[in-house]
Amino acid sequence: MKRIILFCLMTAVAGFAETAQEWYQKALVKERSEGKLEEAMQLYRRAAEGAGIDRALAAKALMQLAACYEKLGNTESRKIYERVVREYGDQKEAVTVARSRLGGSTHMGRQTNTLVWTGAKVNGRGMVSPDGRFVTYTDWDSGDLAVHDIAAATDRRLTDTKQDKASVNVFAEGSAISPDGKQVAYLWYDSTRDKAQLWLASLNGNANARRLFDNPDVDWLRPWDWSPDGKWVVVALFRTDKTQQIGLVSIADGTMRVLKSVDWRGTGRIRFSPDGKHVGYDLPQNETGVERDVFVLSVDGAREIRSVAHPSNDTMLDWTPDGRLLLFASDRTGTLGLWGVPIADGKPQGAPELLRADFPARAESIGVTRTGTLYYAIHGSQDRFKIQVATMDFSTGKYASKPTDLTQDYLESNATPTWSPDGRQLAYKSVRGPAQKPSHEVILIRSMDSGQVRELRPKLTYFGPMAWAPDGRWFLTLGGDLQGRRGIFQVDPDTGAATTLLLDQPGERSWYPHWSRDGKSFLFKRDYRLSKESAYIERDVATGKERVVIRRRVLLNMVNPSPDDQYLVSRSVDEASNSRTLLLIPLQGGEARELLRYPAEVSREDLADSRKGAWLNLGMWAPDSRSFLAFKYRGDPQDPRSKSLGTWRIPVDGGAPQKLDDTSYRDSDVAKPAVHPDRRRVAFTVKETTPRRDPEIWALDNFLPSNTAK
Repeated sequence: MKRIILFCLMTAVAGFAETAQEWYQKALVKERSEGKLEEAMQLYRRAAEGAGIDRALAAKALMQLAACYEKLGNTESRKIYERVVREYGDQKEAVTVARSRLGGSTHMGRQTNTLVWTGAKVNGRGMVSPDGRFVTYTDWDSGDLAVHDIAAATDRRLTDTKQDKASVNVFAEGSAISPDGKQVAYLWYDSTRDKAQLWLASLNGNANARRLFDNPDVDWLRPWDWSPDGKWVVVALFRTDKTQQIGLVSIADGTMRVLKSVDWRGTGRIRFSPDGKHVGYDLPQNETGVERDVFVLSVDGAREIRSVAHPSNDTMLDWTPDGRLLLFASDRTGTLGLWGVPIADGKPQGAPELLRADFPARAESIGVTRTGTLYYAIHGSQDRFKIQVATMDFSTGKYASKPTDLTQDYLESNATPTWSPDGRQLAYKSVRGPAQKPSHEVILIRSMDSGQVRELRPKLTYFGPMAWAPDGRWFLTLGGDLQGRRGIFQVDPDTGAATTLLLDQPGERSWYPHWSRDGKSFLFKRDYRLSKESAYIERDVATGKERVVIRRRVLLNMVNPSPDDQYLVSRSVDEASNSRTLLLIPLQGGEARELLRYPAEVSREDLADSRKGAWLNLGMWAPDSRSFLAFKYRGDPQDPRSKSLGTWRIPVDGGAPQKLDDTSYRDSDVAKPAVHPDRRRVAFTVKETTPRRDPEIWALDNFLPSNTAK
């Protein structure tokens, strides 16, 4: 009887803690996405009180509550920080932050954070000069390497491609300034020849640039830093065989020495220690996770030490000028902070110290000056997406029920849903965390009955929209394997194991595969680079035999067969009349039939450009396969300035298209809807409406303890 009671109590506590976690997540949304601090504070209190045995959650909720009080200028925050220090001594990171807020680290109160440059041209792919005067960057109006003078607020180009913004084929990127502030090492890439090289230029622009390193086996490279003596540049190399390496390139003769090979996910930023004996960088903690640790490697490649090891995500930033601290960013407290770990001879000498508690989530270090000022870039705002489910009235093109939002975490960006064959589960692609990097992509599988969500990490370098197999055993997706080869793959929904079905060949590119109804074959689009044609192709899974359904000049990327598997609909062009068309394509053979023709409203040169003029975007088929919905727009549908021209129902029997009343959504917000097997419900991707923000460069001063500041 005691065991039964104990089990019931444990179950109740677990359920209560789960509810507290939900309150905490909702509070984050209220605070950070909606700016509703009072509502967020109520939820943080409930989460802290209801966390039960989950002391980590309780401490996090209290810390967020105190931060909200600080934003409101309320001294109640101090009482909460004192409570965390007093009652949650086992939560070390939270206590560290609380003590810093209470004045436990005196340098915290002296910090100044200054915005030094903002605007559309700003990017984090360059470096600050050692004296803090200049920042290098890529001018994407021409592709040139450029430099911004912070004090004078002026810009000048260091190269001259003589390109305009519409035709950037060669460009500079990923630059690093020499220790004496006189030279810049940078990537020079020619997209017409798929060629990546390392070049040197003078920072004053008076000397001609020279090529330093060129190897046909290197697809891409990134110069990260110079050795303190100015003799070497440390680079990240991306080989044609999809392997990645850390290497040193000699300034004297351009020879390259490999220090270490890493897996396809690569390193983060790489920085020389001030004594020139080591380089620091971050790598994934294990084969499947996205969390990273920070490593220090001797420049002879003989010794690598994991200098920052923690279950959280830790990324390399830089070193202090005297080399006593290695600086890194970490989310170990629940929010991103700037930390430093004492280092001697490449080895950690003690516990990391929190240097700044509220380091921006999208910050990217561009260097520390000789005087100890950290410069960092904050990227412009990124689009986020969420999944919604609603019942659709296909006769009107309107929702028959209010859409339900499935997003759980305010840091999720979700897209491209697909239903299981029985309709009881919904899978979708999710990018997790503030970094929004491809390495953070996972598949979320949601039970529509219980609401429980399971996370799956496919064994692929990247992946696109998924299609669930008719028997439920596989996902079909476009992606890259662990050698970086692009193609079409089967993914096991239980293990994430990937099986190769098709690899792209030179000059070919595959798009958006879709299962046939019997699951024995799949449809996909293939582009041919030389002929500039496209084709819809059916491929047998067992034999690999292919059948071309149609091949012509322009076809839509998305493959969207009718529910009865009889037709495809695609948009195309008619160059003779400078028009755009909708085609009805029989899947089992026969000539395509034109359903609709309309003016392109652009020149013949732009006829195939999906961002210009008038287009019809395909929506969803009616349950009886006799008509489908299409959304007409003018301009790029992803651009909020594009103009919606209405929703149309188009019959396949040759009847006249019917314009429907205005719907409750815009085409630019609803992408690639997934229709439930009951043919009534749909799941779709909606872009979240967030204010746009230009990228910025900031300078953080006086953040170092007095014994490490120079």
